[in-house]
Amino acid sequence: MNFTKNQTTIQEFSIAAYGRVLAENGMNHYVSLLEEGILSEDEILEEFMSNKEASVRYPSTQSNSDTVILVFMNVLNREPASEEGLEFWTNRLESGGLNKTQLVQEVLDTARGASGADKQQLDNKLSIAEYYLNALSLY
Repeated sequence: MNFTKNQTTIQEFSIAAYGRVLAENGMNHYVSLLEEGILSEDEILEEFMSNKEASVRYPSTQSNSDTVILVFMNVLNREPASEEGLEFWTNRLESGGLNKTQLVQEVLDTARGASGADKQQLDNKLSIAEYYLNALSLY
């Protein structure tokens, strides 16, 4: 299986929001919603960030800086490159200029448009997702 554009988008959302691969049934569910025009990409990501799993991964008691670090780890497998970077993202959350869903989207968009190690990290995670789902389909 090579991911289609929509499958890639859904898996990127799962990786960015949860740090994990979305099971094939879940991926197919969200791809169908997207392709049938029932939900947009933004609405799907919002759903990812407002469900029960998100409330466990991003509890209301979690600090904004810990949220930023978690999203960076999920997408890029690293913390923000500098203290200033961490402060930039944290301040945007604290000021209300950015919510958690928008944080996930912006970090993901940055990785998609990057070159070098950050882009490679995201690509590697997608390759692992494809491999994993292919291996499961063999059984």
